[in-house]
Amino acid sequence: MQLRKTLGRPPTVRSPVKTPLSGRKTPKTPKIPRTIHETPLQMQLYTPVTRSALERLCYRNKMIDELKSLDAAQLQKMCKKEGIPYNGKIESILDIADTKVSAKFGNAVQENVR
Repeated sequence: MQLRKTLGRPPTVRSPVKTPLSGRKTPKTPKIPRTIHETPLQMQLYTPVTRSALERLCYRNKMIDELKSLDAAQLQKMCKKEGIPYNGKIESILDIADTKVSAKFGNAVQENVR
Protein backbone atom coordinates (compact mmCIF):
# COMPACT_ATOMS: atom_id res chain seq x y z
CA MET A 1 0.00 0.00 0.00
CA GLN A 2 1.51 3.24 -1.14
CA LEU A 3 0.80 6.53 0.60
CA ARG A 4 0.15 9.56 -1.56
CA LYS A 5 1.36 12.94 -0.56
CA THR A 6 -1.47 15.46 -0.19
CA LEU A 7 -1.17 18.82 -1.84
CA GLY A 8 -2.32 20.85 1.16
CA ARG A 9 -3.15 24.50 0.87
CA PRO A 10 -2.40 26.33 -2.39
CA PRO A 11 0.07 29.24 -2.13
CA THR A 12 -1.60 32.58 -1.39
CA VAL A 13 -1.07 35.71 -3.41
CA ARG A 14 0.76 38.38 -1.40
CA SER A 15 -0.67 41.86 -1.36
CA PRO A 16 1.62 44.67 -2.52
CA VAL A 17 3.74 46.24 0.22
CA LYS A 18 3.67 49.99 0.80
CA THR A 19 6.87 51.93 0.36
CA PRO A 20 8.35 52.81 3.76
CA LEU A 21 8.43 56.50 4.65
CA SER A 22 12.23 56.51 4.71
CA GLY A 23 12.34 55.38 1.08
CA ARG A 24 10.15 58.14 -0.35
CA LYS A 25 11.23 59.75 -3.57
CA THR A 26 9.30 62.98 -3.13
CA PRO A 27 9.86 65.12 0.00
CA LYS A 28 6.99 65.77 2.36
CA THR A 29 5.70 69.34 2.13
CA PRO A 30 6.20 71.31 5.36
CA LYS A 31 3.11 72.17 7.37
CA ILE A 32 2.49 75.91 7.35
CA PRO A 33 1.24 77.31 10.68
CA ARG A 34 -2.15 78.99 10.64
CA THR A 35 -2.42 82.74 10.78
CA ILE A 36 -4.96 84.64 12.83
CA HIS A 37 -7.33 84.91 9.88
CA GLU A 38 -7.27 81.16 9.24
CA THR A 39 -8.01 80.07 12.82
CA PRO A 40 -11.61 79.13 13.42
CA LEU A 41 -13.81 81.89 14.83
CA GLN A 42 -14.82 79.74 17.80
CA MET A 43 -11.20 79.48 18.97
CA GLN A 44 -10.68 83.23 18.61
CA LEU A 45 -13.64 84.03 20.85
CA TYR A 46 -12.54 82.14 23.95
CA THR A 47 -8.75 82.49 24.09
CA PRO A 48 -7.47 84.69 26.91
CA VAL A 49 -6.64 88.10 25.51
CA THR A 50 -3.89 89.14 27.86
CA ARG A 51 -1.49 87.56 30.28
CA SER A 52 -3.51 88.92 33.19
CA ALA A 53 -6.59 87.04 31.98
CA LEU A 54 -4.60 83.82 31.92
CA GLU A 55 -3.18 84.50 35.38
CA ARG A 56 -6.70 85.20 36.61
CA LEU A 57 -7.94 81.89 35.24
CA CYS A 58 -5.01 79.94 36.73
CA TYR A 59 -5.55 81.59 40.12
CA ARG A 60 -9.28 80.76 40.02
CA ASN A 61 -8.59 77.11 39.19
CA LYS A 62 -6.03 76.93 42.00
CA MET A 63 -8.53 78.36 44.48
CA ILE A 64 -11.21 75.88 43.38
CA ASP A 65 -8.77 72.97 43.83
CA GLU A 66 -7.91 74.16 47.34
CA LEU A 67 -11.58 74.58 48.31
CA LYS A 68 -12.62 71.16 46.96
CA SER A 69 -10.83 69.38 49.79
CA LEU A 70 -12.87 71.15 52.49
CA ASP A 71 -15.98 69.56 53.97
CA ALA A 72 -19.41 71.20 54.23
CA ALA A 73 -18.98 72.53 57.79
CA GLN A 74 -15.71 74.27 56.93
CA LEU A 75 -17.27 75.74 53.79
CA GLN A 76 -20.23 77.06 55.79
CA LYS A 77 -17.84 78.80 58.20
CA MET A 78 -15.88 80.28 55.31
CA CYS A 79 -19.09 81.47 53.61
CA LYS A 80 -20.21 83.16 56.83
CA LYS A 81 -16.79 84.84 57.17
CA GLU A 82 -16.85 86.04 53.53
CA GLY A 83 -20.51 87.13 53.72
CA ILE A 84 -21.71 84.70 51.04
CA PRO A 85 -24.93 82.66 51.43
CA TYR A 86 -24.32 78.89 51.53
CA ASN A 87 -26.25 77.24 48.67
CA GLY A 88 -24.63 73.83 48.56
CA LYS A 89 -21.02 72.76 48.34
CA ILE A 90 -20.34 73.33 44.64
CA GLU A 91 -22.10 76.69 44.47
CA SER A 92 -20.33 77.95 47.57
CA ILE A 93 -16.91 76.81 46.25
CA LEU A 94 -17.48 78.74 43.03
CA ASP A 95 -18.78 81.81 44.87
CA ILE A 96 -15.83 81.91 47.28
CA ALA A 97 -13.35 81.43 44.44
CA ASP A 98 -14.99 84.23 42.44
CA THR A 99 -14.90 86.66 45.36
CA LYS A 100 -11.22 85.91 46.05
CA VAL A 101 -10.36 86.34 42.37
CA SER A 102 -12.25 89.62 42.11
CA ALA A 103 -10.54 90.85 45.29
CA LYS A 104 -7.11 90.09 43.87
CA PHE A 105 -7.57 91.00 40.18
CA GLY A 106 -10.55 93.37 40.18
CA ASN A 107 -13.87 92.96 38.40
CA ALA A 108 -12.53 92.87 34.82
CA VAL A 109 -14.58 90.32 32.90
CA GLN A 110 -13.64 89.11 29.43
CA GLU A 111 -16.40 89.76 26.91
CA ASN A 112 -17.10 87.61 23.87
CA VAL A 113 -16.67 89.66 20.70
CA ARG A 114 -18.81 88.62 17.75
